[in-house]
Amino acid sequence: MAVAEAVAAQISTREHDLGRPGKPLDRRSPFIIGMSAAAGVAVTIGVVGMIVTVRDVLLLIGVALFVAIGLEPAVSVSVLARHKLPRWAAVTTVLAAGLAVVGGFLAAALFPLLPYFFFHVSTALWVSIGLSAVSMFAVGVWKSRLTKRNPLAPGLVTPVPVPGAAIPVGYCAGVLRARLGLPGD
Repeated sequence: MAVAEAVAAQISTREHDLGRPGKPLDRRSPFIIGMSAAAGVAVTIGVVGMIVTVRDVLLLIGVALFVAIGLEPAVSVSVLARHKLPRWAAVTTVLAAGLAVVGGFLAAALFPLLPYFFFHVSTALWVSIGLSAVSMFAVGVWKSRLTKRNPLAPGLVTPVPVPGAAIPVGYCAGVLRARLGLPGD
């Protein structure tokens, strides 16, 4: 320890308390390249960790931007703007229409899915088909009452083509599942 203090006292001057500075490090030296790479990896890991931590918030922001950009033409260029509706009223009307579409979808999905919560799968399938047919018939009858036409024709038009299209699609999906060897019933 005494030797180190003696050497330090010899090399220190008034200008350089810690001794004369050495030559600068070469930026192309392996040490500097390795440290720069390690710092880059550490920063990348930190950024990825932060993104993973806030991914739910980022997803909500992305969905909000998508909805806002998608609905902007409906608000600004639509019939609502041409009728001199204030912007807040136009935005409220477009959002109410969007919520009505989502609500209609959920209501339409309720009838086929509800039996599966109360019955065994084999029974729920037939109850689901029956409820779907009855609800589609009711929609057709309601539509005919709005248009003041014969309720039977539109009531039958809705439930007949839908299963006619759904049965072949379901059959093809089942065949494809079996051919790909995916697990199923």
